Amino acid sequence: MVLSAQFESVTPYMLKKAYQGKPVVAVEDREEKPEKKTLLGAFTIYVSRFKEKVDHSSRAIRTLRKWNMTRDKVTAFLKHVYKKRIFPWKQ
Repeated sequence: MVLSAQFESVTPYMLKKAYQGKPVVAVEDREEKPEKKTLLGAFTIYVSRFKEKVDHSSRAIRTLRKWNMTRDKVTAFLKHVYKKRIFPWKQ
C-alpha cells in the first residue's frame, strides 16, 4: 500500500527491496548494471534481429535456420573445448 502511494507503478524489484528493508528506487531512477557481453549473447542478438527481418519477409527463413544451426554448433564447440557455455566477449 505504501509503495503504490509513493510510485505510479510498483515492480517486483521494488517489492523485493522494500521487503529486505533497503531503500526503494523507482525503475526510471535506478541505474542498470551493464550486461556482460558474451559470444553466445552476440549470436542470440543477431539471430533475434534476423528473425524480425524474416517476419517482415526481407530475409529467407532457410537462412535463419542456418544461423540457428551455427549458434548451436558454436555452443557445442565451446562446451566441448572450453567446458563452459559462457565465453566473454572482449571488444
